[in-house]
Amino acid sequence: MRLVQFWAPDINAPGFAEECRRQSLLAVADKEHERQILGEIETLSADLDIGGAPDFVMPREKKK
Repeated sequence: MRLVQFWAPDINAPGFAEECRRQSLLAVADKEHERQILGEIETLSADLDIGGAPDFVMPREKKK
């Protein structure tokens, strides 16, 4: 095994939740493209033995 390092977005950064919503709305605006992408993900992940990914839940925004 070896160490792998990567950058991840700061979910506490101002505007993060709004940007996620904006990108999500763009992604689902084109249903045909969404079906194509989901089909590609299914095809690519068919050979992986990941046992299913857990459902992602957006963290609640901190109250100010």
